[in-house]
Amino acid sequence: MQLKKIKLYYHTLRYLTCRQLIYQVWYRVSPKLIPRSEVASFLLPTNPWQTPIKKPNSFVPPVQFNFLNQEINFKNSIDWNSKKLPKLWLYCLHYFDYLNSINEVTLANSLMNRWIEDNPIPLGNGWESYPISLRIVNWLKWALKDNFLSESILKSVALQAKYLSGHIEWHLLGNHLLANAKALIFAGCCLQSKSAEHWLQKGLNIFSKQLAEQILGDGAHFELSPMYHAIVLEDLLDVINLLKSYKKIIPGYYLITAEKMLTWLISMSDPVGNPLFFNDSARNVAANLNSLIAYASRLEINIHPINNTKIFCKHESGYIRLTRGDLTVILDTAEVGASYIPGHAHADSLSFELFYKESKIFSNSGISTYENNSQRAWQRSTAAHNCLVINGINSSEVWASFRVARRASIIKRKIDLEQGLIVAAHNGYKKILGANLIHERAWQLTNETFIISDQVTGKGQHNLELFFYFHPSINLIQKDSHLLIIQVLDYKVNLSWQVDPQLIMSLEAAEFYPEFGKVERCQRLKLSVKNVRLPFKVKNKLCIFSF
Repeated sequence: MQLKKIKLYYHTLRYLTCRQLIYQVWYRVSPKLIPRSEVASFLLPTNPWQTPIKKPNSFVPPVQFNFLNQEINFKNSIDWNSKKLPKLWLYCLHYFDYLNSINEVTLANSLMNRWIEDNPIPLGNGWESYPISLRIVNWLKWALKDNFLSESILKSVALQAKYLSGHIEWHLLGNHLLANAKALIFAGCCLQSKSAEHWLQKGLNIFSKQLAEQILGDGAHFELSPMYHAIVLEDLLDVINLLKSYKKIIPGYYLITAEKMLTWLISMSDPVGNPLFFNDSARNVAANLNSLIAYASRLEINIHPINNTKIFCKHESGYIRLTRGDLTVILDTAEVGASYIPGHAHADSLSFELFYKESKIFSNSGISTYENNSQRAWQRSTAAHNCLVINGINSSEVWASFRVARRASIIKRKIDLEQGLIVAAHNGYKKILGANLIHERAWQLTNETFIISDQVTGKGQHNLELFFYFHPSINLIQKDSHLLIIQVLDYKVNLSWQVDPQLIMSLEAAEFYPEFGKVERCQRLKLSVKNVRLPFKVKNKLCIFSF
């Protein structure tokens, strides 16, 4: 057991950068130095500040909050560091996203002053760098709406920016680093103080370098989560908005990157603008696609809608979207996120989601928690996705809340535009189980059919399971041991799912997690075969027919 744990840590840590390792140690052993406070005043923008994306109202006076579908009424005093509430819920409390949905100046200032009084530097969740970053931006956005910030609040913002500047999240990198940089840019533009120019230049330097590193050639954010992609895109739009307002030079590639990111997100969203459920993605965390498009339009950023008659695919991210007739499929032929920051990755290699018009047929399971528990482990597992599982093992070693050890690599990707055929293969099971195991999957889409073929090659005999998760809105009728009728009630259309006769079919109750803190009932199809000798190949087919 000890040796297994050592291997798990080794295969996790070996992907980290030297900077991450150094700062992981440094932030654990170094004393938290408290910077000197400095006087700051608010600097009005020269050009109009465009209305940013409005956050949902999660606050009811006097002290009731609703985050992640969990409502808490503190009655009198706010417990900013409650031991009874999830860490992410408390982070939301410290972010102050709810501030910009408040219209009463007195109430808003009261909440900010309460935070200052209850959270002395550097104690508690509120002085972690990520909550600091979001709070600085939200407090200054409030001021940009022509609202008054008192001298004490501005002094606190300056102190928070100064502390953040010395505690950049170099140990985490990724989207956290962009959030840190964005906060420094806001503080540097909006505040008139001794350190403002330093914050601005430091923020711009980090933001520019990280934007170039984190956004792939096809516009995808390299953590490969549609939800975090939308968060980073909003960060970029906010920075563009701010630099325009204060007549600062906007690097040309900021605008080009925003355009590419919008195009990628359009391809990775459902018909109503919610993110698809690949890796850590849930509804009502990031801004909806339609809100982001409207915001980009206000900033005069070009929007390029995707052409549904073609394949949308760029090899940089590895996600493929294909439409034929009324069927649309989105395929995951991607690597497991950025190699040195896979914390939001799932063991979902070669998963997919399928739509009939605007109705989702097959959906990955989603997420509902970041707590380090069995539910989080399940939601990241291969079996929680539309995937093939060998011997009950995950295709990548996801563990704890945000760790990945040995991970699958895509070793084949082939696209045939004329045939509507995409083929991909990964070696995750070879790395974990040995036996030279390779899983290859082929998807073929026509106007009326969807065929999915799975082939496992290698040595020995193994147990294979195929999982297909149906969206909760879908009604299912099992006709016999190898035929399932899928009823799309909104469109009065049936789909038949013809199962390969080599497989044992069972329809099971399952759970769907569309949002944090929310679970819905759904059904999943489990197709299995035991002790099969390799190589082994199966084909399942979906056909459309009217009532």
